[in-house]
Amino acid sequence: LPEPVLITFTGIESADVNQSTFTCSFWNFSAAGGHWSSQDVSTRDSGVNAVCNSTHLTSFAVLVAVDTVATDKVLEYFTYIGCGISLLALLATIVC
Repeated sequence: LPEPVLITFTGIESADVNQSTFTCSFWNFSAAGGHWSSQDVSTRDSGVNAVCNSTHLTSFAVLVAVDTVATDKVLEYFTYIGCGISLLALLATIVC
């Protein structure tokens, strides 16, 4: 295209929009098997909207990556305890 086209994706919902990274991408069919590519596409983040600037029109999507994941120590301990109990129950099932 002679001039870039702006494509706006509105209402993007994420667990935490402030810690998420939006990337405009398109499906590149020319590669072996195809893959998501952001070549010749720029992304502008404006809160819950992602604005893609592109010089071609193909199948676009916004890929969302969460940068950080908060962990709760109490839930982590419950997970270990639950896995231990499950392992003991599995061993008891096999032995008995």
